[in-house]
Amino acid sequence: MLRRPVRPLQSCIAEAAGTLRLFTEVLRHLDFRAERMAEACEREFLGGFSLANALTTAEDVSWRRAPADGDPELLRRVAREQG
Repeated sequence: MLRRPVRPLQSCIAEAAGTLRLFTEVLRHLDFRAERMAEACEREFLGGFSLANALTTAEDVSWRRAPADGDPELLRRVAREQG
């Protein structure tokens, strides 16, 4: 039986190292642009209750906690208005 010259574990480690180097370079060049984020928020506004619904349906957050987790300021405003 012929032996293969490639060692699977070493090959996997080398590939993982290359992937991590590439990922590190991508992260180094990421830039958060606040003005672009604000524009995106204005275009596709996600209200507190919409976010709470998304948290409840997609992330299995309890429906009782979702509004508070999604928008704590909204919860404070409602509490002030209700007395």
